[in-house]
Amino acid sequence: MAPSLPLEALLHIFSFLTDDVVSCAGVCREWQVAAERTTFSTLLANSSNLEDLRRIVGHTSTPWRPSFVRKLDFKCILPAYGVQARSRFEDENDRSSNDKAFTQAVTSLFKVLSSWSDDDRCKLELVIYARSPGDVESEPDWAERKIRMQKHQAFPDEDLLWARYGSSYLQLTEEAHLSTAKCVVELQVHGSFPYRELSPRSVSEIVCRLPRLRVLSANLSDNKRRNPTMRDRLRNGMSILFCN
Repeated sequence: MAPSLPLEALLHIFSFLTDDVVSCAGVCREWQVAAERTTFSTLLANSSNLEDLRRIVGHTSTPWRPSFVRKLDFKCILPAYGVQARSRFEDENDRSSNDKAFTQAVTSLFKVLSSWSDDDRCKLELVIYARSPGDVESEPDWAERKIRMQKHQAFPDEDLLWARYGSSYLQLTEEAHLSTAKCVVELQVHGSFPYRELSPRSVSEIVCRLPRLRVLSANLSDNKRRNPTMRDRLRNGMSILFCN
């Protein structure tokens, strides 16, 4: 068999391809490695497909793949709610269910990431945010999303949209035990509108499990002027984040 092209040449050629680069991975091992540097560079994952992420990226037969992943966009999927629930604000039961789902999602994610290499080749940018399938931003059909927003304008009590969970902040439960993820060097947290709001304390707990973290970007909310008790609690959590 004729020798393969140098890796740099293959990477340059594959950069001009789109879907065709996937088929190139089946030619030979050299082409597979070059193609996967492109196809695995940015991945999207969520709570429901973490096992696929573990199996495809972190499998022992392909130990090079984690170092190819430069960015992982992870969505924590919260419990769904029906049409009737759109007209009422979240209560403590809703918040408890959401916190449990959020905790399970983050815990499972960090368990997967803890198995990835921590050498200099593995430098991951991790993006975390949370949404429920019932949230208007989760509606994949833009026409349906527009209908909901128009209905809110006409009959605001029938679909509260973002106001439904405006006083809820996701937080890790006391049962949370996050594994250490040494592969993460950059963290982005979308913890305010238009995503579900995250408590600063939860962000602090996540940061504590990232010993190689160099860059942190977190969008968090601090607009609870009508609830000074909650605002003080959130700000205390923010101070913990800064101290860490």
